[in-house]
Amino acid sequence: MKTFTLVSSLLAAAYAAPAPEQAIGEARDVTQAAPVPIDNPLMRSTEQGVKVLPRMSMTEPKDGAKRTTVKYGNWMVSSTKMMSTIKLAQGPCGLAGCYVTAMEATIRYPDGKEANVDTNAWLHHIALFGTGGGGGSIWAAGNERPTLRLNTGSKYGFDFPSAFMLMIDLMTEDVKPKNLTLEITYEHVPRTTPGYKAATMYWLTIGEPAAKTGKYSFSTMPSIVSGAGQLLYSIGHMHDGGDNMSLYVGGNLVCKSVMHYNSRAGYGKDANGAADEHAGMAGMAGMAGAKGKAASGSTAAAAMPKTASGGMVGHSHTKRQHAHGGGGGLHISDPGACTDFGTVTSGQSMKATAFYDAGKYGLMEHNGAKERLMGNMRVYIGPTSTGLFG
Repeated sequence: MKTFTLVSSLLAAAYAAPAPEQAIGEARDVTQAAPVPIDNPLMRSTEQGVKVLPRMSMTEPKDGAKRTTVKYGNWMVSSTKMMSTIKLAQGPCGLAGCYVTAMEATIRYPDGKEANVDTNAWLHHIALFGTGGGGGSIWAAGNERPTLRLNTGSKYGFDFPSAFMLMIDLMTEDVKPKNLTLEITYEHVPRTTPGYKAATMYWLTIGEPAAKTGKYSFSTMPSIVSGAGQLLYSIGHMHDGGDNMSLYVGGNLVCKSVMHYNSRAGYGKDANGAADEHAGMAGMAGMAGAKGKAASGSTAAAAMPKTASGGMVGHSHTKRQHAHGGGGGLHISDPGACTDFGTVTSGQSMKATAFYDAGKYGLMEHNGAKERLMGNMRVYIGPTSTGLFG
């Protein structure tokens, strides 16, 4: 991938987006949906860095929150070109604002069926960034489609902007075009909800190093915590071959996000054979993220995801052929999450290390070449004193 300026990235993505497209921001209330039983052992686990948070469809809303699913357009996608676009989009709360306490994304076919690796469809990656109360980088995911939840224990949420920039990459291996719709489901409470405070995200990334053989690791640049806070949620994003993303605060290991693998042939089952609603292959090239704390009042340019060196992230839109070799056809389906796992103090240094084992898991290939790797760690911190966002 190349490094672009913000303007050229936006223009390139705009030209790459197929037309016509539905309006951004079609929403529906899903608060009253009946919970689906949880039958995946990973979702019942309480082990930090191993557990997988249940999808919102499997749980009741917390603290009287409302759930809203927003459709962000639909696109015709084929194997001839990755669909990539950047859009100005709206959140679930409007101008009144809210704290978003949980969110997750998926893609669907026109009949409402979830589109995933079992039907050769990938939510390659998605990223939200913008200005306003939340500021900066907000959230990101690949095809593993993890659930973010900031109020598992304490009353925190993301101070969500009324509008934000939305980066979307969708892919398929099929020549015949697929009609895919992106959906994001939010759980949110009013800003006036007693006890709730705003969290922020630090984004640690290794960039896009070249793949190697055997066991090896890459570390991110350090990020300095700007105020005392609670470590609310952290999760890693890696490519196939990844074993774990480990987060260090002040030199001490505080979270080891373990990558769970699943075979393409066994889509819909976890490693223990239980039905897994969001099993699937990890986003093919993932998200090259921003190193960075989110600063209140930052501009859209400052919030644009960046490489470790600070350059703007761009994406290639050429045709890609994907080889699914290595590791017995296993692919990353779920990254383990850490929740409510400690505290940080102002001035502490955070960094993450991506551990790969290409011999054990195998690597992905694009056009006969090994795919460049990724290791991103999203760390959400809730303030316990003033100054966290300053």
